[in-house]
Amino acid sequence: MNFPLNPLAIVLPPLMGAVACLAIGHLGLWLGRRADHLSLWVGAWCVNTLVFIGSHYVQVTTEDGARAVLAGRWAWSSALVMIPLLIGVTHALVGERPSRRALLVASLLSAVLIAGVWIGEAMIANRWYVRTDRLSGVYLAVAPGPLQPLALPYILAAFAYCMRVMARARSLGVWERRIFLGGFVVYAAMAVNDALHAARIIESGRVFDFAFVGFAVGLTYFHARRYNRVQSHLEEEVAARTTELAGLVRAGRIVLGGLDLDATLTRIVEEAARIAGTPHVKLLLVDKDLGILRLVAIAGATAPKDFTVPFGQSYSGTVAATGEPMFIGDTQNDPLNLLAQRDREQGIRTYLGLPVRFGSEVVGVLTLNTESARPWTPDQLAFLGSFADVAAVAIGNARLYAAATNQGRRLAALADLTQSLTSTLALDQVLDRVVQQAVALFEPAVARLWLVDEGGQTLSLRAHAGAKAEAGGVVRMAVGEGLMGSIAASRTSLVVDDVQTDSRIRNLGRIRAEGTISFAGVPLVLGDRILGTLGLALSKRHQFAAEEVGLLQTLAGHAAVAIENARLYQALEERLARQQALTRLTRLISGSLDTPTVLAEISRAAARIMDSPLALFWVADPAGNRLLFSESSDPVLAADFPLREMRFDEGIIGWIATHRQPLVVADVYKDPRFKALDWWRRHGLKSFYGLPVMLEGVLLAVLTFNSRRAFDLSPADQDFLDSFVAQAALAIHNATLFEAEAAARRDVERALAQVKQLHGMLPICAYCKKIRNDANYWETIEGYIGERSAATFSHGICPECRDKVLGPEMERWKRSQQGP
Repeated sequence: MNFPLNPLAIVLPPLMGAVACLAIGHLGLWLGRRADHLSLWVGAWCVNTLVFIGSHYVQVTTEDGARAVLAGRWAWSSALVMIPLLIGVTHALVGERPSRRALLVASLLSAVLIAGVWIGEAMIANRWYVRTDRLSGVYLAVAPGPLQPLALPYILAAFAYCMRVMARARSLGVWERRIFLGGFVVYAAMAVNDALHAARIIESGRVFDFAFVGFAVGLTYFHARRYNRVQSHLEEEVAARTTELAGLVRAGRIVLGGLDLDATLTRIVEEAARIAGTPHVKLLLVDKDLGILRLVAIAGATAPKDFTVPFGQSYSGTVAATGEPMFIGDTQNDPLNLLAQRDREQGIRTYLGLPVRFGSEVVGVLTLNTESARPWTPDQLAFLGSFADVAAVAIGNARLYAAATNQGRRLAALADLTQSLTSTLALDQVLDRVVQQAVALFEPAVARLWLVDEGGQTLSLRAHAGAKAEAGGVVRMAVGEGLMGSIAASRTSLVVDDVQTDSRIRNLGRIRAEGTISFAGVPLVLGDRILGTLGLALSKRHQFAAEEVGLLQTLAGHAAVAIENARLYQALEERLARQQALTRLTRLISGSLDTPTVLAEISRAAARIMDSPLALFWVADPAGNRLLFSESSDPVLAADFPLREMRFDEGIIGWIATHRQPLVVADVYKDPRFKALDWWRRHGLKSFYGLPVMLEGVLLAVLTFNSRRAFDLSPADQDFLDSFVAQAALAIHNATLFEAEAAARRDVERALAQVKQLHGMLPICAYCKKIRNDANYWETIEGYIGERSAATFSHGICPECRDKVLGPEMERWKRSQQGP
């Protein structure tokens, strides 16, 4: 068969080349930008169009009936594949993902119809015939199958679905939607024409090739126009972003222009007010310890003093908790607004809260309020969000600088403390410098230093500094008791977030008066010995960092060394002072034997050693079973003491004399044995210590001490006092012996003086032996000598008189008794 040249044989190859170029171009775009789904669908559409046109070209140029039937099958297959592609392209045009259900249904129906094309003769008969069309000329056409007309409703349903999707699209402009809907109408009409033509219902000619190409060209134009529009928009966006970036750089340069935290916070709100165009700006920072937001800077607005917002409450608390921006269009009537009344008074209408993040952590919230119902565009929100990030960096830098400066200040202060501690050996000065430096390191704060008493069982408050540090409270506690006792017992550091709620606290009243909340305490340890504890309390909730606790521990270590050195020096001074006191007492004993002088000097030395305002000596009178007030260390203070004599076992002094044991009384007002309590109150005395002064088991005196504070004698103090009392007993004994010897000597001297009066010529009777006295009276020799000496007479007979006088007399008496 020789057919004349078909016009389509000339037209179709250029169309195929154009469609191939479009397919390559769109697939190349998709390979370069996989997110562009429209390029993928259009590229697939162009490839399918190329198959359809190529099949049509074979049909109009071949003179072989079998080839014409094969080309017809390919043409129908590509036409049926076109339906799922048409659905995908439509959805890509409107900027949404294709419906999986629509694609699945279309793909299954197309697959069934394609199977009918290739299997059997239901869609295409295995016959051909010569057909002449007005447009296509003469060519071999494929005879239709009996079910081929059923493809027409399927094609119309697919076009109706696509036109419905296009009509509802809002991502396209109005004219774009109208053009595409018109193109779908033309495209559907051509598809119906070719389907009716292939079924030999009408004799018009095949035009779907041109519809394929036209639609592909239209899609390419739309795609190019979209890219041009995107490019233009990108240029505008780049220009806008460049302007915004310049503004952001300027804002960043301003807020990052210093490292002072307060100045940085002020610059942030001022710059935020400028770039946002609203004067109402606030900055709240997160206080993690308290779980709140605290207002730290404000511009063009007012807020209550010390305004805070709990996490998760109100607008800003929610922004801080979620880390997401929040916009409220009407704050005046929103029940969640804590400042609704203030907003109504100031005319504020909207709220915008932006999280201020430093890394992944929300460190604050930046709020902006407007006086009109002003919405914020996504670009504005993005720009302000970038500014909030810059502000977070500025806050973080300022905080780091403040921390570094504070750390440097603390290290310098620690160095100064080390130097100052080595410049003195006075214990009280050392303790005072330690607490003062602790306050300086963490100001404002309250610092207290407790020392372990002799025996290691109790702690005593020895130094304090800081706000309201003079407030009263417990000043002595057992090791293991309270916070300081717990530190001493465990020898480990202790941190308490809120001491006012801690069950171990002992000074709750003092703590509340001072308003302190957070606490950190460290032990003062030297080697394996616990010397005391150092406590620091802050008036705000503060979570002590590890380096802060370490700094306190370093301070405590320096303090422990300084305290030990001061104690050793103080002990050496005390030992020297006591040795000097003993030396003076020994010198006194050897240099003076006057009992009042000795007792007065002993009482003064004892008062100095015991650090007591008054020391009294009560001398024992065993014969009278009594004690006599003798001397005192302070005659002025003892001048109005009402008691001057006490019986043994009377009162507290009599008890000591009777039991011969030392006695300590911390509060004399609670002991019924004490007398003259009015005198104690008048002089502000409260505590008593008394001990017996004995020598070889004999009570010589009682030495008593009166003080305004409780007596606390260490074993070394007690040993020294015992040695002192022993020296005092020896001094009293020596003075007493000296007085006795002096009295005896005076008696002898008086007797000798009287004996001297018997020397010289005595007028005596030669017969009766009477002596004439100075008054010219005669008196017996016994009376004369007895008056002038201590001699007494006992009458007897000497042997010579007995022989001369008494013998003869006795003989005469015997003879008289015998009679004549």
